[in-house]
Parts: sequence; structure tokens; C-alpha cells
Amino acid sequence: MTEIDDQRLFEMLKNDENAYTAFDTLFTRHYEKLCQFAWRYCNNKYLSEDCVTDVWLKIWEKRELIETPENVRAYLYKMVRNKSIDMMQSHSKRSGILGMLDEAMTIADNTNTDDAILQGELNAKINKALKNLPEKASTAFTLHRFEQMSYIQISEILGVSVSSVEKYLIACLKELRSVLKAQD
Repeated sequence: MTEIDDQRLFEMLKNDENAYTAFDTLFTRHYEKLCQFAWRYCNNKYLSEDCVTDVWLKIWEKRELIETPENVRAYLYKMVRNKSIDMMQSHSKRSGILGMLDEAMTIADNTNTDDAILQGELNAKINKALKNLPEKASTAFTLHRFEQMSYIQISEILGVSVSSVEKYLIACLKELRSVLKAQD
């Protein structure tokens, strides 16, 4: 059986006869990676899953109105990035108690508490360093390092040149080195 490309599946969303199958295929194909990408913004499994689910729900509800993007994968990542940022802004406005509960639930999910704490501290340092950088630079770093995307793929998602992606990544690495050295 031939695999249908994402663009064709997106087109099929508009056809009631094939919409469910197309949606299910797109969802299955991209859900996990999008959750991992959202986690880089939310730093919380549950918020990441909520974010990605909200994006898929919006796509389903607006499927007949949404124009088929040239690059479906880039479109999905942009939607998740924007939704993650929105969710984190609204989440930060909530009380500190809810934030502590979310963090406790995330740590409880990990089987080795010591490793989880060390990993959490390292992730916090990395996230702090990334937040000090421009949005496109931190997104480029996240896509390259954690999603293993090429410079070309990142340039398509961000809408910038490949050389800009290179400059963003160099700036990120310099910032990370200085933050991690200062923390040691």
C-alpha cells in the first residue's frame, strides 16, 4: 500500500467521505513528535498534550475553511509553537499552587527520582538560556537539537534563510555555553 503524503491527506480533510481516515492518519503520523516539540515550550507533559490536542481539535473544526498549506509539517509545528506560547502565558497567570502540582505530577511520572531531578535541573538551565534568546533562535535550536530537523527544514518552518538558521544556532550554543559554565 502506498503512503499518502501529508498535503494530500490535508486536502482529504475537506471531503466528508474521507475526512475521518485522513485526520486519523495525520494525527497518528504527527502527534508524538508535536507533543515532544510542545514539551520544549511547556516543560510539562500534560500541558504539551493539551496544547497539541487543542491544535488538532482546531484543525478538525476548521477543516473545511483551512487552505492546504504547502508544507503541512511546518504548518503543524507553527500552530503548536503558537499554541504553546499562548498556553504558557495563560498558565503563568494561574496560581503558583497549580504550577507546583503540575511539576510534582511530571516528576512522579519518572521512575528514577535522582535522574529526574538532575534532568529537570539541566532542562531548567537550558530553558532559561533559551528564553533569553529571540524566539526564532530558540525555536531553531529546539527543532534542530530535539526534533533532529535539518537547517533547510527549519528555514521553511521559520520562513528564514538557511544562513539565518545557522546564525541562530551559533547564538544559541554560545548562550548555552555561557549559562552552563556560569552555573557550574
